[in-house]
Formats: sequence, C-alpha cells, structure tokens
Amino acid sequence: MNDSLDTPDADESKPFRSPQEELSHHAAPADKFVLGPLLVGLSLVVGELMQIPFFNMIAEGDRSLAAKVFLLFPHLVAGVIAGLGLALLFQAIYRRRFSELMPGHWRLVVGLIWVVSDLVASPWYGEPGFTVGISSFFMANIIGQLVVGFFALLFFGLVAYWTKESKSWRIVACFMLVVVAAITLQVPVSLRVAQADAAPMRLLAVFLSGIHLFASLGTLVAFFAGLYLDYNRQTPRDVYHWIGIAYIFALPVIDILSQAFLYEGSWNR
Repeated sequence: MNDSLDTPDADESKPFRSPQEELSHHAAPADKFVLGPLLVGLSLVVGELMQIPFFNMIAEGDRSLAAKVFLLFPHLVAGVIAGLGLALLFQAIYRRRFSELMPGHWRLVVGLIWVVSDLVASPWYGEPGFTVGISSFFMANIIGQLVVGFFALLFFGLVAYWTKESKSWRIVACFMLVVVAAITLQVPVSLRVAQADAAPMRLLAVFLSGIHLFASLGTLVAFFAGLYLDYNRQTPRDVYHWIGIAYIFALPVIDILSQAFLYEGSWNR
C-alpha cells in the first residue's frame, strides 16, 4: 500500500502541492548577496585606505620589524572587514534589501563603523599638526566611542526593526542595541565622574555597567542559540555571513597578539 511513498516518483502523486510546500523541500541558494567583483574590489581599496594613518603611525614607531608586522596585521584585516561591510551595506541600500542582511553581515558592517570611528578619532592620537592640550589618547577614545555609538545605535535599531531573520537573531540585534546604548551613555557619565566624583554619577556608572554586562550575556546566549537553530534548520547562508561569524571568533586572538607586541618593550624590563 505504501509503494508510492518509496519510489522516486512519489512527488508526482501530489500534483496539487502548493509552491510554498515544494520550496520547503529544497534549500534556497546560499549566495543571497551577490557582490560584483568591481564593487568588492573598490570597497576593499577604500577599507585599506582608511587604515593609512595607522599604517604610518606603526611604520614610524620605534619597534622591531616583527612587532610592526604583527601590529600592521590587525589593521590589514580591519580594512578587509570594513571593505566587505561597505560593499554589503551599499548593496543592501541600493537594492533595497536591508532586511535581508544576515547576522554575519551585521558584524562586517560594525567593522566598517569601527574603522570609520578610528579614522575620525585619529587626529587626536597626537599626529603632527593635530596635537591637543589634553591627553590625546583619552580624547581619541572618547570621540571614537561616541562615533561608534551613534552609527551602531542607528544600524542596530534599523536591523531590529526590519530584519527578516529568526527570533533568536532579532533578539541578538535588540541586545546589541542595549549594549551600544549603555556603552555610549557611559562616556559622558565617566567624564562627569572624572570631573566631580559625585555619588549619583558613580551610582549611574555602576548601573550602566550592570546593564552592559547583562545585555552582553544575553547577546552571547542568543548568538549561540541562533547558530544552533541555523544548523538544525539548515538555514542557507552566504560566504560573507561566515566571514563575519569567523571574525567574531578570531578577533580576540588577533587583539591578544597585537597587544603583546604593542608592549614588547616591557618584556626586557
């Protein structure tokens, strides 16, 4: 009685199957965002050009050749990530497909935001012609965080509202919105605490730190839940998504190595 179910032509016994049911049996193409080689090439060039101020600072520094290479490497990677993020963001806006950006794409766009913020803040790192009266590193950090905060809030707000991703990934976007808001608000609060160590400001700083920690943990849980559900559902993803996901895991290692060579001068003390 069940022969028809065991034969290759079993589908022909259901001539009135809906198109949606048929599509569910076949995975959609993984390469949703097809970026032309010209767009990718130009975007990568722009990404690396934005790293030139940092290339110059590292090259002119008083460090060994090995240290300079390891310090240049994170910036080379950041330029690639920013270039891919720029290409994806341009394509998403130009083709009106912002809601189709994948979670890995989000990380690439955030990489672009970080590079832009570093570029905006670079004059305050004490480069020739841009020396300021107060701590240049402190000023650069403040400006960089504010720029990241503004654009990241805008980006994750739009993602949380428009994304077509599953509930887990939407929760990731919402938690990231809270994380970015907490970090951004900590900037003026920290300045206020530094200027006048008032109890209310210190309490507010502790509160924002708690919100930051809670939202970061929530992001982590939702992130791994999203990866697990993607695996179970065999959700089709493109190569740019996986580059973004891989960068999330690789970034801590890159940072540790670069920090080790940044302070190489203290090894022999």
